[in-house]
Amino acid sequence: MASSNESRPDVEVLGSRARWAQVALLVVVIVDLVAVGSDYAEYQLLGREYTLDEANANDLRQGLIGIVQFLLLIATAVVFIRWFKRAYENVEPLGGRRRYGTGWAIGGWFVPILNLWRPKQIANDIWRATEDERSDASSLLTLWWVLFLLSNWISNMGARLTWSGDTADDLQASAAVYAAADSIDVAAAILAIWIVRTVTRGQTSRAGGATGDLELAGAA
Repeated sequence: MASSNESRPDVEVLGSRARWAQVALLVVVIVDLVAVGSDYAEYQLLGREYTLDEANANDLRQGLIGIVQFLLLIATAVVFIRWFKRAYENVEPLGGRRRYGTGWAIGGWFVPILNLWRPKQIANDIWRATEDERSDASSLLTLWWVLFLLSNWISNMGARLTWSGDTADDLQASAAVYAAADSIDVAAAILAIWIVRTVTRGQTSRAGGATGDLELAGAA
């Protein structure tokens, strides 16, 4: 592994991409927390007598939050995957080993079934080239991936309950499931911010120099 005081001009600094990824993930945390509150309000509403105006207001609020979450999902995926791909491209210049082509840092997220583990394998390669893989902190990388998958699975379950539900009890159960998914997504997004910061700092340190970009990435 390269010494931290060696200059590696072939390593691309992650500062700008890291900042955008962290900002997007922070917005995800904020919106998800709002969504949890909205889910709880819907759960409470469906557990009592309510008026048509209350139901319409609830549907409008939940619909708007859902649209914001969907658009934010797309934006966050774009900026995070841009950072992820560049971090993977830096693995070999930093003395690490890439098990897959750099294109998999993008495509691995979108291939059905394979996307359950390929992005995590790539994240492992990035981590090994950046940090000590025996570090206790590496378990947080696994926790992030588990929470990410769990949040998506529970969210899909909530969607099925919403579309198939015929009663207020069904919709109330859906609200509870969505609240759980949004809560888990908050934890996953916070861990993702930590991963972006840690990898960016580690790669910048190993590349040598670039102190200004390191500080900017950490301040985002």
